[in-house]
Amino acid sequence: MSEQHDIPKQPSITALLHALPIGVEIYDRDFNAIFFNRAADDLFLYPDKPILHHDEWWELGFPEPRERVRVIAEWYRMVDAARADPAQVQVGEWNVRCRDGEQHIVQFRFRFIDDTFLLVLLDVTERRRMETELRRLATIDPLTEIFNRRHFMEVARQAFAEAERSHAPLSLLTLDIDHFKIVNDTHGHGIGDEVIRAVARRCGQTLRPKDVLARMGGEEFAILMPGTTAQEACAQAWALFDGVTSEPLVLPELQLRVSISVGGAQCLPDDSSLDATLTRADRALYAAKRSGRGRVVFDSLAGDASAG
Repeated sequence: MSEQHDIPKQPSITALLHALPIGVEIYDRDFNAIFFNRAADDLFLYPDKPILHHDEWWELGFPEPRERVRVIAEWYRMVDAARADPAQVQVGEWNVRCRDGEQHIVQFRFRFIDDTFLLVLLDVTERRRMETELRRLATIDPLTEIFNRRHFMEVARQAFAEAERSHAPLSLLTLDIDHFKIVNDTHGHGIGDEVIRAVARRCGQTLRPKDVLARMGGEEFAILMPGTTAQEACAQAWALFDGVTSEPLVLPELQLRVSISVGGAQCLPDDSSLDATLTRADRALYAAKRSGRGRVVFDSLAGDASAG
């Protein structure tokens, strides 16, 4: 006698679509709704009203009129492309008001299959947030939360090239916290970190919006000053000096006076690259430290720039 086995029941296509972790919506060629799976409902089953035609969704997904007009124009350009080449999947990504009332970044992938319009929806909000944070972390010094050396050099080289093209002035400052080793040896590295953070904060409060501040490493900082002559940069350097040193730093269980030395240089026609200007700014900084610290020295100025 032959042995009989029960054949397991296969799930329906509808059940499989509902089980997918991504949204699936199906419309006819005129965008009348045929099917939404559960993941799509989680995104766009608004309590306001049911959506029977795709055009009824726009006002719910994009309450702001100008943004809605912009996205609709993009959408229909892509729909026209999908009609012209049904084999090509179109991809759009927009910041959309979803069922929960919150803004989500949703990626839309769609194409025509004969007379059927197939739309796949992916909520990429968290992915984009993480990508943005990773890009931010790649440019930021984690201790001070100002720009790091790598980002500063990228921005500064771009500014140098632009200054060469436009013949606009460009200046650089380099800054060093005086006797920082003594701070670390006397109070510990935790207080040393607090001093670096506090100096960065005071620099940021003193500088102009167009200036670019970065921590170059240790207790060293640099400031890029686009559109700024040597005279203007020197005046700003002294304002920076006063902003950092005029009052003691108020740290946990400690008030501490700090001193800084500042060197500066304006980009000159003979500078073959940004590195040449930065070298002259560093040379001015070393001159300030050799002269007793607690001062500003500017390389590109004739005469003595170390007097306040």
